[in-house]
Amino acid sequence: MLLIIYKSFHIWLKLDKNFNISLYITFLNLKVVKMKSKIMLVKPPIHADAVFDPIRTTQPLGLWYIGSYLKEKGHDVTILDTVMEGMDNKTMLTSETDYETFSEQKHLDLESLTAEEFVDKYSPHSSGEVSREIVRVGLSDGEILERIKEEDPEYVGISVFATCNHTPSIELAKLIKENFPDIKIIAGGSHATDMAEKILRDSDSSIDFCVKGDGQYVLEEIVQGLNPETGVAYLDNGKYVDKGEFRRIKMDEFSMLDSSLLENIVLPMPATHTQDTNGRKYVDVMFSRGCKKRCEYCVAGSKKYGFDPLSLDKVEDQLIELKEAGYEELVLQDDDLLRDKEHFFGVLDLIQKHKLNWQDNGGIAIEDLDEEVIDKIIDNGLCNSLYVPFNPRNYKVNQAAGYATSHHHKKIERLKRLRESGIYVYTSGIFGTDVQTKEDVNSEIETYKNIIREGYVDQALVFSVSHLPSTKNHELFGDDIINPDDFLGYSIFVPHAKTGTMSVKDVEVAVVKANQEYNGIQKHARDWGSSFPK
Repeated sequence: MLLIIYKSFHIWLKLDKNFNISLYITFLNLKVVKMKSKIMLVKPPIHADAVFDPIRTTQPLGLWYIGSYLKEKGHDVTILDTVMEGMDNKTMLTSETDYETFSEQKHLDLESLTAEEFVDKYSPHSSGEVSREIVRVGLSDGEILERIKEEDPEYVGISVFATCNHTPSIELAKLIKENFPDIKIIAGGSHATDMAEKILRDSDSSIDFCVKGDGQYVLEEIVQGLNPETGVAYLDNGKYVDKGEFRRIKMDEFSMLDSSLLENIVLPMPATHTQDTNGRKYVDVMFSRGCKKRCEYCVAGSKKYGFDPLSLDKVEDQLIELKEAGYEELVLQDDDLLRDKEHFFGVLDLIQKHKLNWQDNGGIAIEDLDEEVIDKIIDNGLCNSLYVPFNPRNYKVNQAAGYATSHHHKKIERLKRLRESGIYVYTSGIFGTDVQTKEDVNSEIETYKNIIREGYVDQALVFSVSHLPSTKNHELFGDDIINPDDFLGYSIFVPHAKTGTMSVKDVEVAVVKANQEYNGIQKHARDWGSSFPK
């Protein structure tokens, strides 16, 4: 169906010799708008570093919001999650060994070798060039093409949700364009916003548009056949055209997540990106966006958007819809969950009202855990786990866990209350900040071991500094990245840069050593949070 719209018109009156009046209207700026389009939104396969990366995935929340909006507007929308639907298909791209055999040997070596010996065997930086062992996870190319053929979409939207997923996103776009040249392909997501020109050029014109910023309104204009005035980038005969980033859309403008869009996707059990839900059907959600912490390594902290909570009446509407769809546990992904304490308390009351379990995966700052918050979480009675990271907010912090334990000792003591109430509490630390020395690394490892031994947390995750595009870290230390086109290195689990005093292999040793020593004292390290699970 087509709709013809116009921005202005002229009215003409004509008087004939018999004094009859004729009316003429001339329309200006005519536009033909397509009322309904067929759209497939696709999460591409994962490429991961088979040594350092755990294989993690969950519902494509960004695509889900966009798909829900477009469906609400009358478009025919399907979502293809190639990872969730192809989790059992793990293929080594750089080795003839199958992934299971490779992983088994890696874990045997972790237990029998020193950290230095392990890195000597597995480091991708040993040859002078970056040469990683890569595993691909997801539906095969043939299965993806078959699904696209079945749906026959006019537009395909590809989620380039992280820099480390650059390569498989580009490969997917080329695959689709080669086999279905008439399909318009649009890329979106955080990486597409920050590196649109790189994506467009690397795709060899397979990607027609990159959406920059929040994408639902921009994408709707594209599928209507319009040329958005902002929020889009593309190549025009090889010339890069960038119309800037679209405005931040308020959460209250978002459409409610439409559960029917994901009804055919089977969730991995247990979850592969967060704590086990004990068989309960889970769903990632956000009830607020924006973060005040301004962490220099974080994309969310680098954006000056401000805090944006979803109004509580809309929170309740969404909870009702999710519960009716059979979801039993919420995985909260809010950037700064406790920024507005009253809003958080209101959300907890609604969660309790509708008898949904929940856990936090986005992270809660230790300084925000006062007695009132602790009491509210415990009294709620439905919390499964909490993530309380001790990550360095800026490059000048060389011992983040040491700082947290010395400056927030009383609040760290409160973590024991959470654990005693049956809540699984975990933390994380980042190794490889610019000012860290080997001595700092050893001190941090000991601090985390003490935190685990003394019962403050159940598990400590091990991260490596990742200098993500658009962050302060990238601005300051991007030159320390060994190879900027080593996209797998932009994972938070994968070392990819030297520091002021340590080589990249020194950072790899720190990551391996921390995993080895934590595994020696914590009860378990599940594979959703570690490439070296216990």
